[in-house]
Amino acid sequence: MASVTLDITIDDDFNSIQEVLEQIRPAWSWADVKRKPFTTGITNKICGFYLHTDSKWDDMVLVRLYGRNTDTIIDRKAERRNMSLLNSVGAGPALYAVLNNGLAYGFVKGVTVDEKTVRESPVRELIAGQVAKMHTVDLSKYPEIDQSTPMIYTKVVHFLSCIPQPLSDPKKQKRLEEFGKSMTDLREEVNQMIDLAKKYAKSPCGFTHNDLLLENIIYNAEEGAVSFIDYEYGAYNFLYFDIANHFAEYAGVEKPDHSLYPDREYMLEWLSTYFSAYSGGNNSSFTTSMLNDICTEVNFFSLWSHLLWGIWSIVQAENSSIDFDFMAFATSRLGAYFDRKEEFISEIIKKVNGC
Repeated sequence: MASVTLDITIDDDFNSIQEVLEQIRPAWSWADVKRKPFTTGITNKICGFYLHTDSKWDDMVLVRLYGRNTDTIIDRKAERRNMSLLNSVGAGPALYAVLNNGLAYGFVKGVTVDEKTVRESPVRELIAGQVAKMHTVDLSKYPEIDQSTPMIYTKVVHFLSCIPQPLSDPKKQKRLEEFGKSMTDLREEVNQMIDLAKKYAKSPCGFTHNDLLLENIIYNAEEGAVSFIDYEYGAYNFLYFDIANHFAEYAGVEKPDHSLYPDREYMLEWLSTYFSAYSGGNNSSFTTSMLNDICTEVNFFSLWSHLLWGIWSIVQAENSSIDFDFMAFATSRLGAYFDRKEEFISEIIKKVNGC
């Protein structure tokens, strides 16, 4: 079904959802509707609605309410476009309705992956294949997607512009100062990383998800499939950033453990599966030497992942009403960036210079 635009604002407790369901599920009786809250997100509120007879949630409708002030950092029009695009290639759910402060869309059956299952067969192979499928989307069919500049360049600069100096909460400002890096320092890091990417990055660009954290990957064991959700940041970008960002997210969110970042042996196996899917089953043109070079570039883009989401988390610490310690997450991601910055930058320079 085609999505509809409804001039409806849903309250935080979803008590006004009946009007939406009457539009997109007119055959449902409100008295028979049950709800299931989902609490994995750290940006938005999500709740599922289904008939009491639908014990397997085959026809569940998810309603996502945008977090406070998130429109300052997320292009909602692009998000809706991305949902439709990925649904058309079988990589995401259907979009049912656009609300004033959220979306209603299809439920993806399965379970989110975790720090353990994301590495296990067949999950990791399915993820690599689905990432490749997404990366081969023909962008010539989507002229509305800006293909002039990779997303990370513009997005990180925009995030920086959303951070006041000082932060409005003195306690959060103090925590940022105790980390030992000022906003001026972070701007200098961003400028340096942009210069390095322009000089040394060889990654092709295409349509990328850009936020493949564990909670955004759904595994359906019964169907032997994975799906991706939450496309707020889907855009034209470096393909190897998307892969690096996924690997960086192996650390988890609540208590990130950056030692879980994959080693090169794991990356080589993952990339072999990815390129097999990317090239339609023929990855023979990718030698071990080439895959090793790509690993080096993936490591470089993992720095970009930490820098981007570390700065994003400072924006969230300033604006979000979600019960989550965004300052702790910011310092964790930025700490991971500085911990491996010298190592990974040295690697990519040596690779490009043939040292």
